[in-house]
Amino acid sequence: MTLDDTYVEAHYNHALLHSFQADDPAIDKLLQLDSQESENRRIKNRLAFALAKVKSDLGEYDDAFAHYAQANAARRQRSNYDKSAMEQEVETIIAANKKRPEIALPMETGSAPVPGFILGLSRSGKSLGESLLASHADVFAAGESEHWQHLRRDAMQNGPNQVTPAPPDTADRKEMCRLAGKAQFFVSTLDTNILSLADITADLPEARFVLCLRDPLDNALLIYFKYHEQGHDHAYDFEDIAHFMAQRAILQAHWHSLYSDRLLTLEYETLVQGGASPAPHIAAHVGLKFDSGVVLSEFHGDEIAVWKCYEKMRSPCENAMRSI
Repeated sequence: MTLDDTYVEAHYNHALLHSFQADDPAIDKLLQLDSQESENRRIKNRLAFALAKVKSDLGEYDDAFAHYAQANAARRQRSNYDKSAMEQEVETIIAANKKRPEIALPMETGSAPVPGFILGLSRSGKSLGESLLASHADVFAAGESEHWQHLRRDAMQNGPNQVTPAPPDTADRKEMCRLAGKAQFFVSTLDTNILSLADITADLPEARFVLCLRDPLDNALLIYFKYHEQGHDHAYDFEDIAHFMAQRAILQAHWHSLYSDRLLTLEYETLVQGGASPAPHIAAHVGLKFDSGVVLSEFHGDEIAVWKCYEKMRSPCENAMRSI
């Protein structure tokens, strides 16, 4: 594979997918690019994440963490994670949804697919859960589709969490139909859908939810190790990550207390170590008939107990996570 030596974007994307070994010529190209003067902070930041990935692949975890710390420190200078605002948002959502409303299932949903929402933090296993469902031909994997965020923004124009329930034949159902084609199930993994869970159930009473959970220490580290294209202002500092995770945990617990019949909890470690065994249970929860003949993705446990590779950072990270 030949890459343009001057095209940082290509080298960065290659680094994410490539497994580096000693004397890999791609490493020299990354180092050469990093040594060049550049006023483009985005380029330098991507190179720092790419070199961190190199060091991690080579087992040089102290150096890897140093690169991650450099990259995240630079990004945190330009981020604006507001802890008070996050707490207020969660408190407002919970206050507006103290009780579960009685909502009758719609008599007719037309040709719209059955909606499923996979919730959870970044790097919690949402994509793995989606891949299990998407192995069925009847499932359309929408990924991090923002179409429900548009719904939430429209609702918020009438005041925080003041939602006007829409009739079954809404633009939202039509959008699902447009995206899913003939598929009978529609799956979204956008993490901020959890802020709108009550809104979603009000508009789509047949919706089902899967909540992905992961060992908090692993989850925090992997959030820190990821280059986030946008948003995720909490992702560049362990104290911020821990605070964000704690607030999400409060909201998750609240939704589970109201919608336990709709909300299936899926642990990353069980999913990865159990192979195909959780698949029928997940399918049944969203109303999909599990096909035992479907070829499922193979999962690997390489990212279980990741923190063991970064023992020197275990204490500071654990201290930050005590609030969860």
